[in-house]
Amino acid sequence: MAEFLAMRNREHFDVRRLPGFTAIATFCLVALYLPLILVIFFSFNADRSVTVFSHFGLNWYEEAARNTFVQNATWLSLKLAFFSTVVATTCATMAGLATTRQKPFRGQSVVYGIINQPLMIPEIVTAVALLTFFGAIKQATQVYGFGYLLTAHIVCRTWT
Repeated sequence: MAEFLAMRNREHFDVRRLPGFTAIATFCLVALYLPLILVIFFSFNADRSVTVFSHFGLNWYEEAARNTFVQNATWLSLKLAFFSTVVATTCATMAGLATTRQKPFRGQSVVYGIINQPLMIPEIVTAVALLTFFGAIKQATQVYGFGYLLTAHIVCRTWT
């Protein structure tokens, strides 16, 4: 504890020098990435068993590539990603330029508060709120299709 207090009083405090930091950071990284690595590893298993790796194979990827539902979902996701990214980036750039290249105006602090709100609210809270909001709109208006999905994605990308 005395070592910690002595380190804290120094001018250049470095969290990496705290006792146990490396071990805790390593444990966290392994706990986060090991399940992903295992899923990727077993996706190349040619056998149907998910617990025993029999031999290397790409048959699951071939089957997914031949599936028309997967192809349609992939194409829709790529279109949504492209168009929502272009529109959201354009809107965010315009908002940034409008707030920084203007003389101070009445209500500017409110605009800054709205723009900076995603920095203060956790992303999961914003995501659940937007999902609920667009779910209610979808249910009330019975609007479906690409335009609805695009609008929801643009708002999510711009807001978060």
